[in-house]
Amino acid sequence: MAVNSKSKKIKEQGTPAIVIILIIVAIVLIVIAVSKRGVDTTNNNNNSSKEVENIASSENIINNQNYDEESGIITIELKAHYENMNSIIVTNSDIEKIKNGDAQFSKSLKELLEDKGMSSSQKYNIKNSIEKKIVDENTTVKEYYAKITGFNTVDEFVKFCEENFQRIKTENEGQE
Repeated sequence: MAVNSKSKKIKEQGTPAIVIILIIVAIVLIVIAVSKRGVDTTNNNNNSSKEVENIASSENIINNQNYDEESGIITIELKAHYENMNSIIVTNSDIEKIKNGDAQFSKSLKELLEDKGMSSSQKYNIKNSIEKKIVDENTTVKEYYAKITGFNTVDEFVKFCEENFQRIKTENEGQE
């Protein structure tokens, strides 16, 4: 009889621990399920801009995308493919300029570094990429954008951006 009372006490003490563990596991599973699904938020302000978060189709895009319906400008922030480099912000207008051979994107990095109006973040990225031998001073801006974001060619970079601009535009039209 003494053996039965001891095993009964052990079972009673173990039950609350098992229940607590099951509750914790359930909470963790719920958190994982919600975080994988993502959350779409729409933010309308006076300039008719819609910001959509967590809809990146690629790990290259940082979840910060903006579509301004009035101007038709779509902005995406692309993650730098290399350590210790800042992200790159690209608009659909930039991609059109690249495709049309605009002088702004055909400049060499050396010319760009001489520009007094360039931000310190841009200078840091360019100097860092030259030091790491990802690019050299004679690399054009459009080649630089492609290389530091992990694309082999400017064409691949342009195609990726255009596909994502189209996806963002389509998704925003579907939200109206």
